[in-house]
This record gives sequence, structure tokens and C-alpha cells, in this order.
Amino acid sequence: MILSATSVSASVVDDAKASINAAQTPQDYQAVLTTLQNELKRKPKPNTAIDLKYWAGVACFHLDRYDEAAEYFEAATSRHADAYRYLGKISFADYDFESALEAYDEYQEALKKAKKSVPEDLEAEVDMANSAQSMLDRVESIVVIDSISVPYEKFFSHYRMALSAGRLRSLDELPVKTPDGGVEQMYYANENNDFILWADVDSALNTRLYEASRLNDGTWHEPVMVDFGDDRSNHDAYPFMMSDGSTLYFASQGEGSIGGYDIFCSNRDSQTHEYMSPLNVGMPYNSPYNDFMLAIDEENGIGWWATDRHTPTGDSDQSTVTIYVFIPNDVRVNRNIDDPDIVSYAKMTDYMMTWEEDADYSEILQTISEIDVDQKVVVTEFEFPISSEVVYRNYDDFKTHEGTELMRDYLEKTEALTDLTEQLSKLRKSYHSNPSAAVVEEIKSVKAQMQSLREEIKEIRNNIYKAEKSTR
Repeated sequence: MILSATSVSASVVDDAKASINAAQTPQDYQAVLTTLQNELKRKPKPNTAIDLKYWAGVACFHLDRYDEAAEYFEAATSRHADAYRYLGKISFADYDFESALEAYDEYQEALKKAKKSVPEDLEAEVDMANSAQSMLDRVESIVVIDSISVPYEKFFSHYRMALSAGRLRSLDELPVKTPDGGVEQMYYANENNDFILWADVDSALNTRLYEASRLNDGTWHEPVMVDFGDDRSNHDAYPFMMSDGSTLYFASQGEGSIGGYDIFCSNRDSQTHEYMSPLNVGMPYNSPYNDFMLAIDEENGIGWWATDRHTPTGDSDQSTVTIYVFIPNDVRVNRNIDDPDIVSYAKMTDYMMTWEEDADYSEILQTISEIDVDQKVVVTEFEFPISSEVVYRNYDDFKTHEGTELMRDYLEKTEALTDLTEQLSKLRKSYHSNPSAAVVEEIKSVKAQMQSLREEIKEIRNNIYKAEKSTR
């Protein structure tokens, strides 16, 4: 509903509330604000003026015009306790977390005086402000060598990394079937393209991370949900696994986040494949806005992360994100908490302020520009000598369908033989510590199975040679 400029002030207040609640676009909020400002020029009665200023503040807040909004809210606190909460939100967005906490205290005190209950969701805002203040005390000192403004759609395609770092691919290329087809644009694939990570919804409609590994026969293992060992109701997305196969970065919104998506880090046990409880990586990577997709190219010594902190929601170009290119630290080093510019560093107001004096980053930027992001992944699925000069390393090397199918059978039986070899080793250890006739019989049975498999494998190998020889 668009307000009429001819409405009397009291009616304008009621209409403003209804219009604000119905507004969906920046244009809607601007229309409400214009009418409220025109009504204020008519010099209404004091209480009515306060009400008009409160709703003008709400409109400005939704337009991300925080300075104007703060002026209106400061003038409205005597009649509107919620003005304090908005002032807290504005201070929070400006990284003035101490002022945000003070405003939240005043908000609760005003509600108490008015004998009104405190909203249940206020606790989460206070927790975020406390967490953010703690992060501001330990802002990591990094050198950001470039920033790129790109459309949000497939922003990850602008990350130029060596093949050894893995690949960030469009979700429509995901090689496994999932109930919902995945969410949040992309998935991660390692260098060999035999391990992938992506986001999808679970049975409770939370967005969770899923992983899958490619088997020797080229098929993919059933996807497994990444379990961080806690009862997560967060929305997790944008995964990136370091080349060590252990360090996982991902974005999550919910518990532990200070606003929208935050970047978290977890470690994966190479033996059990279990993940440790995630930790927020802090500032400057994270902010009161959305921060996502942190990736590190160890080969070239560069890192990337994306954020929408410099794209106000009231902006007409709200589908834009900023990608920062930085030099990762081997060991985390935090800025001095007494640094007068620490908020600017945390905000990343001007990335050039992170540069070391007289430093020249042109060479590394040139290296990045020359990276071939379209380089094809050469997958080594196995090594099978066909002759003294020719070795097959993946299924595409086979010239015949028969040879391909025989190879699948060969790998399956080879894997079974490996399992039996491990079983035999365990049985022998068991017999050594506790000799028994039953164990002896088990050993004999396993050895017989192994001998049978060896003969089958030999026959299959000979048949592969014959099938492929027919094409030469």
C-alpha cells in the first residue's frame, strides 16, 4: 500500500506501519520514507513526530541508509523501545560491537519499564555481538593482493587455482544422484577427481555437506553426510578441502556465525574419515554479512574468499560479491588489538592497507593470470601394462568394450584378494597369540580362496591382453 501525501499525520503513522510490513523492494521502502519525510515537514504534534521518525528510521534501515536511520531512531527511543534494538543492529553492522551490546541492554531495560517481554530471538543477536567483539580482538594479519567484484551467480568460477588445489565446479555437473540435486551453486572435486563435496538438504530440511568417493570401477560410492559430531541445525555449504585431504573449509549460517554465512574450518581424520568440531576462522574473513567459499592454492601460495559485505541490500546491484585474493599465512598471526585501524582491517575497507611497505605483488598476480583453469584432469584409475611400451591408466584407454568389462572384473577380484590377504594376516596374528584348531581351519579356508582368486585374476588378465591385442 502506497501512502497518500494528503493523509493526516496520525493516519500516516498507521499507514506507515502497514506499508513497511508489506514492503518487498527498495522502491517500496523509499515510497514510504518519502511520504513520512513530507509529513514531518508539516511539523506535526511532538508524539506524532516521534512516531513518524521511528517508522522513517525503519524505512532507512531497510534501505541500508544506517546513518539516517540512527538519527531517526535516537529521536524515537522515548516512545519506541524497538528503536534501541535497531540502534544495536546498526552499531553491529558498523563493527561497533560494544555500542551494539549497550543498545541491546537499553532495549531490554525499556521493555522492562514498559512491562513487555523480551523477544526470544534477541539472545541470538546478543550472542553474535559478543562473538564478534571477541573476533575483533584477534583479527588475522594477512596481505590481500587483489579484489574482484563479480556477479554472485557462479562467482567461484573466478577463482584461478592450480589443478593440485582441486576444482570448484558447477552443481549441474555433479556426478552422483542426490534427492534434491544439491544446493548453493557448486561442488568441490579433488585433483584426481575421485573425492567430491557438496551441499544438500537432510531429512530435517537443514542444508548439510555430503561427500562421495569414486571406486576403482569408476562408479561413485553412495553419498555420505558429513558428520561434525554435533546436532547441527545450521545451513552448511561452499566446501573446499585442502590438498592434504584433511583440512576442510566451508560456509555455515546459524550457530557460531556472526551474520549470514561465516567461514568455518574442520579437520578430517585420514584413517577414520571422522570430522572434528568446526571452528569459526574469524576476521577479516568473516563479517556481519555473508562470507563464503574460502579456498587455498598451496602450489602458488594464494588464497581466495568471497563476501557480500560491500554490497548493501538496498543497492540496485545486489547480486554482486567481492572476491579477495590473499597470501595465506603458514602460522596465524593476529594484528595488535590496540591498532587504531583494526576495524578497517577487519572490514577490509581498503585491501591495499594490508600491503607491506614497498612490496611488489605484480609477479604473483601475473602467475595467477596465467593459470589454466580449463586444464583437463588426467585421472589415474589404475596401472595395467598392456605391453612393454603401453600402460593403461583409465577406462578411456581401452579400445574394446570387452576389455573394459574385463578390467572392471579384474579390479573387483584384485580388491577382494587384498581383503583376503589382510584377513589372513589378522588370522595369523590371532593364532600366534592364541593357537586353536578353529583358527587353523579359517587360515586354510582363506588361503584356498586366495589361490582360487589368483587363478581367476590370471585368466582375466590374459583375456584382457587378447581382447586389446585384436585392435592392434
